[in-house]
Amino acid sequence: MARPEGNENLLMSDFNHPAVVTGHDSVLPTHKNEKDRSHRGRIFRIHTAGQSGRTGIHPIYFLQVCFRSTCTLSMIVNVLWPFVPAAIAIHFARPALHVWIFVLNYIAIVPSANLLGFAGGELAKKLPKVFGILVETTLSSVVEIVLFMVLIHNDTNGNLIPVIQAAILGSILANLLLCLGLCFFFGGLGRENQEFHEAVSEVGSGILLVAGFGLLIPSAFYATLSSRVGSTSSTVNLTEAELSHSALVISRATAIILLVAFLMFLFYNLHSHHTIFDEVLELDEHRDEDRDKEEKRAKLTLVECLVAIAIALTCVCMSAVFLVQEIEHIVHEQHVSDNFMGLILVPVVEKAAEHLTAIDEAWDNQMNFALFHCLGPSIQTALLNAPLAVIVGWCLSKDVSLNFEIFMIVLVVLSILVVGNFLRDGKSNYLEGGLCVLVYVIIAVATWYFPQLSGGESSSSSQEAEVAVAAHRNLEKSEAIIKTMESAQDPAQVLMTALKERNIPAKRDEITAAFYTDPNNAKNAEWVKEHLDSNTLLSYEELSLYSKLESSGALARILPRADLDATRPFLDEDIQKAIDSLNASTAEIQRQTDILTSQYDILNRRLKRDEERESRQNREAERLRRKHEAERQNTAAASSDLAHELEINLKNECEKSTMDGKGILSTLTTRLKDNDKILADMERLAAGVKSSDNDASIVKRTSELSATLAQYVAEEIYYRLDRLYLEKALDSRQATSDALTDQENDAISGLEVELESLYPEIDVLAEMSTQQQFVEPILRELQNHHGQLRIASHQKLDYILEAVTDMTASTESLTTILQDRESFCAAFEAFVSAYRSEIGDQTLESTASRRETMRRYSTQQLLAAPQGGKRAGPFPESEALSNVLRRIGLSLEAVFQSEESDGGVNTLRQERQHMLNGLRSYGIASDSPLVAELLPTDKATRLLTSSLEADSQFTTSLSSVEHEKSLVELESKLSRIQKGIERLNHDTVYQRDKAREKFLEKWG
Repeated sequence: MARPEGNENLLMSDFNHPAVVTGHDSVLPTHKNEKDRSHRGRIFRIHTAGQSGRTGIHPIYFLQVCFRSTCTLSMIVNVLWPFVPAAIAIHFARPALHVWIFVLNYIAIVPSANLLGFAGGELAKKLPKVFGILVETTLSSVVEIVLFMVLIHNDTNGNLIPVIQAAILGSILANLLLCLGLCFFFGGLGRENQEFHEAVSEVGSGILLVAGFGLLIPSAFYATLSSRVGSTSSTVNLTEAELSHSALVISRATAIILLVAFLMFLFYNLHSHHTIFDEVLELDEHRDEDRDKEEKRAKLTLVECLVAIAIALTCVCMSAVFLVQEIEHIVHEQHVSDNFMGLILVPVVEKAAEHLTAIDEAWDNQMNFALFHCLGPSIQTALLNAPLAVIVGWCLSKDVSLNFEIFMIVLVVLSILVVGNFLRDGKSNYLEGGLCVLVYVIIAVATWYFPQLSGGESSSSSQEAEVAVAAHRNLEKSEAIIKTMESAQDPAQVLMTALKERNIPAKRDEITAAFYTDPNNAKNAEWVKEHLDSNTLLSYEELSLYSKLESSGALARILPRADLDATRPFLDEDIQKAIDSLNASTAEIQRQTDILTSQYDILNRRLKRDEERESRQNREAERLRRKHEAERQNTAAASSDLAHELEINLKNECEKSTMDGKGILSTLTTRLKDNDKILADMERLAAGVKSSDNDASIVKRTSELSATLAQYVAEEIYYRLDRLYLEKALDSRQATSDALTDQENDAISGLEVELESLYPEIDVLAEMSTQQQFVEPILRELQNHHGQLRIASHQKLDYILEAVTDMTASTESLTTILQDRESFCAAFEAFVSAYRSEIGDQTLESTASRRETMRRYSTQQLLAAPQGGKRAGPFPESEALSNVLRRIGLSLEAVFQSEESDGGVNTLRQERQHMLNGLRSYGIASDSPLVAELLPTDKATRLLTSSLEADSQFTTSLSSVEHEKSLVELESKLSRIQKGIERLNHDTVYQRDKAREKFLEKWG
């Protein structure tokens, strides 16, 4: 008892040789572990659909799985299993009940064949698809082969040969009309049409048509010439016996040729075109309506499949033997014709399991599998089983031929044509199936009324003709032997033959007279009988050798004396000694011969084993090569799928990032609008604040604020001028990818000088403007207005302080979020850049929704566009060019004297990209916070301007302690921001990002 758990993964080979490399059907191992010895000797991997999750055999579970079978109809057939032991028992207990024995064994074959088909199907699921279906078809045809072999063995005087011939054609008819018709009918119920692949239908119908044509040829030959045999007007000089013999010879030759065609059919399905059928059958598996149920169904293990096949074969063989033994009684006593027995009854029972399987597959919309199970057995019957029956009958001296009745062979050919016409369009429906079944019923009715006499006379006349031919040949041989014996008794003929063999001239008349007319003819005849035989005369070869020895003089050395009478004759003792010596030498030679023969056999066996081992190694190497190729293709497909999936994920992430950015932007816009409302409220509150303090402090404070405001205004003008300059410069550089000309460089330098000269004038003008717009009006208005309402002003200023604090906290949180967002976008863009540089895929650039995120790469493409096959010449070493290069951190030598051909161009491109990246980072880091901080300042400036107008309706009070503290805090924040901006190192714009380079080196 094996363990119930475990995974039945691989079939094991029956040899264990170091050269055998492990492998799977379609998956090669990615690495080899020398410590893992458990996978050696495996042939191929069991298909996933055939794995049972168990190993070994479990009797109770085995019986449950076999009884449930694959479908409800097959499970119902298993109810007939009690007929199997009953049929076996009644055969031995009551042998006289011929009808009961026939009926019980006829029924007992059905569950046995059903088990054989189920076990074969379970085994087929563990094998490659096409090979598995062929194995399943072969196992289902075992019933037919067993019946043919038993019929041939029990045949006496050709009484069962018509049954064999009818069973061959009946098997094809049952598969083509009955089985295929039922598949079309039940599969078409509830469906408008069922489709199947043209490769299966065309190949199957074409091979069947060729096989039917081959089976028709011997019958056509016999039928054509049989009408002319014995006719006085015919020119054919053939007897009935010779014609039957010729038809038998043609049948045997046709059988051998059909076997060759079957081998070609196997090679076509298993080797050259197996991938086509694999794809077709895989598509059919996905089309299976009960696929989920089939995958969850309990399955047999490999050992259980083999045990079930053995049990089924045993029961089938016993039932077939008992059934065939009763056929003769049924035919003669119950008056059932041989044709009906062979054409209808025997094929229906022998193909029952195959028919059930095909109908179940058609019901599940697996028409390609159903066609395989209908056309495959028909092809196997025509190309294998029928030729096998003829060849086995030939070996057993039984005249089994392919000379069928014209009625039956015409039915088979017409059924092949009809089915081929139905298969031509690649579709089927229940109407076509019903018509095929009705045609089969018509054939069954016609066969029942087909007279048995015709078949019997044909068989009897064939047998009698064969017996007559054999008797005629034996008579001719006997006459020749008699003539030889008579001539051997004539002494004159013996003498003439001896002289003629030795090329000795002789006169026939003298020899004849010496033995017939001479008075001493009796003595002469006696002398010839005594001396002229094989023991006394030298043969022709011996005479030639003696003549050569005598002419060469070698005989004189052997016999120095010509007087033979003086030579001592050989005695019996000498002859006995010579015989013993020869016997001893012969025994020694025989012993040595035996030793050499045994050594030769050992060497032959070793050479054979080596050849087999080498062939196995070659097959294994070829198999591994195919598997490696398949694995390589699978790996390439998996890599492609992974890359595609990664691209999709990147696309989705980029779109998500864009949506997040839009959400953040909308949130920021909403927050800014809220801040604007708050600031408007603060403006209204500040408008109600009135100041009351002494004029000296106000004047002093006003002077300080005016100086600060003048400084801020000047700095604001500086920043705006610088920003306009930088934006224009950046836009011009982005708009043109060509290098700047000398004239443009001079213009830029002149513009920079002019801007530097304007800075002192801006300071003076800002101070004068502040004095005119603010200081003087304040001094004039301070003399007339004083502040009141200190308590109300304090409350309003507290509210303003809280609002500013909230706005500051909100601004800081938004700044943090934006910084995190920027870092995420930068890291994501760097990752995308590394991925794109690695796989070279340009798909992501074509996505319109990611143009904003991938703006950096579009810039790179614009920079790389003008780089063609031309190399720019060296620029003149002018002072302006050296100043420009020095400002961006490069030297003339690094640009124009680089060791690489395009080193200078690449260096300039890299520095330009670094400048763009730095400017973008600088804008994100500095511009956004300045906008957030300067917006309240601008509004405060406008508020202060409006309050200092001459026609203003409110008075200001700037002497509040809380207000002064808030202003001090704001000033300190502004000063920190300004100092932070001043401490910024502008050279970082032109420096390389080491973290980014390390990232690219790691992932590139």
